[in-house]
Amino acid sequence: MEFTFTIPDSALQDALTERMKTYKPVDPFPAVLNKQQASKFLGCGRATLDKWIKEYDDFPVAVIGGSYRFTKSDLEQWVKSRSQKHSH
Repeated sequence: MEFTFTIPDSALQDALTERMKTYKPVDPFPAVLNKQQASKFLGCGRATLDKWIKEYDDFPVAVIGGSYRFTKSDLEQWVKSRSQKHSH
């Protein structure tokens, strides 16, 4: 048995409008990242990430129990500060 029904465009638009009020995009990255996640987040390779860790004294990394950890907010701020220094 098959049923067909029609939803008025205005009802569909109202439903979408209500849904968008509570919509929150899904962030694929956790707040604290490991090396693999950090390099993906920054859009660079692991070798580049390792180079930046060694080369820049202000690179935002924490070593916890021998594991490298990065926060997204610190990485974003670091990239922003580097781009501001080189935009002049």
